[in-house]
Amino acid sequence: MWFCRGAEGRGCLRATLDVLRLAALDPQTAVQPGITQAATAVCDLLMEPRMSRYHVGDAWGTWECLKYPYFGFSVISALDALARLGYTLAEPKIVAAVEYMLSRQLPDGTWLLDVRWSRSPIDFGQPGKPNKWLTLDALRVVKLLYDYS
Repeated sequence: MWFCRGAEGRGCLRATLDVLRLAALDPQTAVQPGITQAATAVCDLLMEPRMSRYHVGDAWGTWECLKYPYFGFSVISALDALARLGYTLAEPKIVAAVEYMLSRQLPDGTWLLDVRWSRSPIDFGQPGKPNKWLTLDALRVVKLLYDYS
C-alpha cells in the first residue's frame, strides 16, 4: 500500500484508494505491477473490521459508513475502483462488499448519507437523507460489476 503523512511505517488505505481511483482511469497505469499489488491488498481488506488502523485521521473508520465526498475509505469508492481495474463478482470479497452496499439501498432506489466531511466547501447533502452522489456511484458500481460478470 502507499504511505501517507502520519502513517508511521504502515500503508495508508486512503492514499492507496486515491491512487487506485486515479489509476483506474488510465489503462496503461492500471496494469502496472504496483497498481495490481495495491488493488489486491485493498480487495483483501474489503469489509474487514478495524480498517481504520490502515488510515490516518479518519474518524469514520469503517467500511459500513457511507460518506461523501470520499475522504478516507468507503465501500462504494473501493468497489468502483476495483471494478474498473477488472475485479468481478467471482471474487468473494467483492460479493460481500456488494451485498452490504445493496443492503443499504432504500426502497426508492437511493442510498442515505451517513456522514459528510464538515470542511467541504460544497454542500454534498445532509446525513440521514437520500444522497444523489452516493446513489450515482452505487448504481455505477452495480452497472460495472453486473455488466461484466
